[in-house]
Amino acid sequence: IQFPGIGGTFQGTLSADGDSIAGGLLQNGATLTLNLVRATAQTAWEIPDTPLGEKPVATDANPSFEVATIKPTPPGTRGGGLGPSPGGRFTVHNTTLGGLLGFAYQLNRNQIENEPAWFETDRFDIVAKADMAGAPNMAQQRVMLQKLLADRLNLRFHREKKEGTVFALTVQNSGSRLTLNTSDPKGPSPAEMAQRPGHWHLTVRNLNMETFASGLQGVLDRPVIDRTGLSGRFDITLDWAPDEFQSQGLGAATPTPDSGAAFPDLYTALRDQLGLKLESTKGLVEILVIDHVERPSEN
Repeated sequence: IQFPGIGGTFQGTLSADGDSIAGGLLQNGATLTLNLVRATAQTAWEIPDTPLGEKPVATDANPSFEVATIKPTPPGTRGGGLGPSPGGRFTVHNTTLGGLLGFAYQLNRNQIENEPAWFETDRFDIVAKADMAGAPNMAQQRVMLQKLLADRLNLRFHREKKEGTVFALTVQNSGSRLTLNTSDPKGPSPAEMAQRPGHWHLTVRNLNMETFASGLQGVLDRPVIDRTGLSGRFDITLDWAPDEFQSQGLGAATPTPDSGAAFPDLYTALRDQLGLKLESTKGLVEILVIDHVERPSEN
């Protein structure tokens, strides 16, 4: 049994009488013993009704953050990342301005110019609350963060286009290993990228390939364009060990070393886990040139 949300796999053997399963849970390169026994009338508990998921915000809505707190991340903080939380909240942990811009505008680090000296050194924690109920989709989350950056950091910029080297995301000759998502294509795309010992763990649901490719350019040293030819939306789980340049591109700290299993690099992980590959090519690259930005106030 695969558990993509935690990057785990359970493998067990059913007993001859069908009342137990002896097995183990493989997670982060380690196997934990996990034996299951069929419940009886005495040991079973009542299963509550499954709660309904949070209703998505209408796709034509234009939500903003009604309130947001921004604080410097305490020195020595581990981990980092950003994303939506239940109740219309959006949280950012231990993330630089580079990481914020990368998410908000779907940019690679090398697509941003005229950045301030504190661009990749100052780190921030943000808790923001939307001005309407429901779960905003990924595009709405990006626009909400764009508004916050303009309001609280006085961000002003203009765009230019330059010829540069890009990555093209394509499918391996043997075919992709992606899992098709059959839920509402206009629904939310919940995502988590967490630092695990020795590697990054990415889990995302209901995502198209164009958005996945643009997300990769926040990790790599150049923009990424989608040339997979794959339509539809997918559930994706990916585990890889970043190099020092990829860690900088994420706008978060390098994962802590792992004394156990070794994890593949990003290129190998894409190939073996998703059936995808990155190819270097040339193309026009859109550049965001910062005209003005200020350190955010806490209120």
